[in-house]
Amino acid sequence: MYLIDAYAWVEYFRGTQKGRKAAKLIDDPKLDLMTLESTVAELKGWALRESKPFDDLYLVVRRNSKIVHTSLEEWLRAAELRIEVRRKVEGFGMLDALLLAAKERRDCKILTGDPHFKKMAGVIFLE
Repeated sequence: MYLIDAYAWVEYFRGTQKGRKAAKLIDDPKLDLMTLESTVAELKGWALRESKPFDDLYLVVRRNSKIVHTSLEEWLRAAELRIEVRRKVEGFGMLDALLLAAKERRDCKILTGDPHFKKMAGVIFLE
């Protein structure tokens, strides 16, 4: 199972080199892919800033991954993880921590190119 981060989705939609690497997983119908609802909100923000058709992008996200809702327990764990990780990674945010909490709970890997996640266990890092 893979949890797709907003970074990976944006690169995918831009069609960059990193996006083409992400596409190898995102476009594979045999894989079990998930996208957090908070990631969908991040994508909408990106689409609005870049004048991209969010509804079209959202259809692709829904077609290629399952949209998953986060629980209160995941949010609370994210608060703990944010403090822990910020000791080593400057600027590590709450939504980053939420991805880690969701990864823990679902025993999956995160697909991202976000530098905050570089060299973390359980992360497929787009370079």
